[in-house]
Amino acid sequence: MTSRNDSTTLLRILECSFNRLEDELLEVLHLIGPESLGKILYSVDSVSDAAISQYAVRNFDALDMRPNPVDQMISRHEIVEALEKSIDVQEQTILVAMWLRFDEIRQAHQDYSGPEAAFDTQISYTDFQKFGAGC
Repeated sequence: MTSRNDSTTLLRILECSFNRLEDELLEVLHLIGPESLGKILYSVDSVSDAAISQYAVRNFDALDMRPNPVDQMISRHEIVEALEKSIDVQEQTILVAMWLRFDEIRQAHQDYSGPEAAFDTQISYTDFQKFGAGC
């Protein structure tokens, strides 16, 4: 396992967000409160890829808030929505780690190639499975 620096990235977002996606995450982080945020900052680096994968696979239907039978995918926005609804710090920590590692998860599947990959802004069930398997 590589050394994670998710907490450093999260601190940078808290200090100065750079885009709309980070602004959206920042808004929800302020809502969950300083105590929970402190716990998330302390433990987000220790969330394993397998923990993210297991959580996402187990809760995929709940995370996919805009279900489309043809295209079952999860966006960063849906992760933020789940974070906003969550009251459990452990779940919040996994969701923040998932948000921070979004691109890494997206690229885990072998189909991540070609020109269409540049426009791939969502994560599939298979992406989560592959990410947790270390493939």
